[in-house]
Amino acid sequence: MNLIVNATADYGGQISYKHLGGNNFEFEYRQFYDSQGVVPNTVSLNFISPNCSISNATLNKVSAQANSNNCGPNLAGVAIYRGIKTIPSTCSNFQITYSTGRGNMFSNLNDGHLGKVQLNIYDSIGGNSSPVFTSTPIINIFTGETAILNFSATEDDGDSLFYRFSTVPGSSFKSGFSSISQFGNFPSSLNNFTGALSVTAPNTQGLYLIAIEVMEYRGNVLKSTSQRQIAIWVNTNTQNNHNPTITGINATSNFNTSLCHGAVLNFYAVINDVDNDPIIASLSSPSFGTTMTRSNDTLYFRRVIDSSFANVKNLSLGVKLDDGNCGIINQVFSVKINPCIATGIIENKEQELAVYPNPANSFLLLEHTASNVDVHVLDITGKILIKSLHYTSKDKINLINIPNGIYFLTILNTKNNQRITKKFVVAR
Repeated sequence: MNLIVNATADYGGQISYKHLGGNNFEFEYRQFYDSQGVVPNTVSLNFISPNCSISNATLNKVSAQANSNNCGPNLAGVAIYRGIKTIPSTCSNFQITYSTGRGNMFSNLNDGHLGKVQLNIYDSIGGNSSPVFTSTPIINIFTGETAILNFSATEDDGDSLFYRFSTVPGSSFKSGFSSISQFGNFPSSLNNFTGALSVTAPNTQGLYLIAIEVMEYRGNVLKSTSQRQIAIWVNTNTQNNHNPTITGINATSNFNTSLCHGAVLNFYAVINDVDNDPIIASLSSPSFGTTMTRSNDTLYFRRVIDSSFANVKNLSLGVKLDDGNCGIINQVFSVKINPCIATGIIENKEQELAVYPNPANSFLLLEHTASNVDVHVLDITGKILIKSLHYTSKDKINLINIPNGIYFLTILNTKNNQRITKKFVVAR
């Protein structure tokens, strides 16, 4: 299938499809657009397949929301288009492209390009539905700063997902840029299993197009590949503002875990803003019923991995933090769902770990029920400051070189891999 859409003021987009039954499929196109522009009411899709003939289709606009704040020019809105089409049973292999018509607007692409968003269907037999990128795009970052961009997708058929950098069909990168260096020599790192993209923005202001592709496998069979393209504004930090931060799982630097069916996903993360700006925290991708509650600067996440996860292999929780002063980040917590029966991240139990005095001065005493554990002391960003192995059930930790502040003590039972974390304060 080849999808071609003539878009207006286009700042990226994505294509997905859902099997409705029989040979009927619902196609969706999401367009990220200039909030000062006007989006069309319909878009036209052009289907191309090497083994069948198929006509064009029209998708109708079902919603359009312009987003605006004080974080820079031309912030993107999101327009959603959907339409149902019957696919001939002889059509099982398609290439799908969406023509953007963006013109000469990107700092990392050569002028005169057509620009296309691409989706490939390699095997539609069996009623497959494609992965869907569902997080809210972050389209403003500051020069020289590091940010996490959430390219995670959800998938309803129980297939495995793999993420990778992508080319931009119909376009070519300028000298010094490439599909794996879309910000040039400024580092970027993509988690191939979660879709979390860590980037350092260039020192040059401009609009950069970022393209990531998700590959969908059923066993060893590649079912589809689909792109998300997002235009990222890189602006100067004129207000000398800093982005908010969030720790990993249970105040560690780890953002990944693994759970079995029947387990309870139960963890917390700590948020912070060095400028003392009030942080608005929200889930930026579908949570499959995961709850996020907040107490001061601590976010608590909980979800029973019940029968509704029968066909879910990966759960990506995207958390968006906005300090209301142009500081926006999007962190991804990745949970791998395994077909086993076990417990997951355990709930912190008061009787299993005691730490005192709290607040502490020069030392911290801890008592726990296990006798063979790893002990870590972490700061508010998740950085490990103290690491000790194989403590006894009663121990003393020297804090003489730890400055005043909020910290976390984590013990990991090396026998059953259970982890317990406590927050404590150093105050002198």
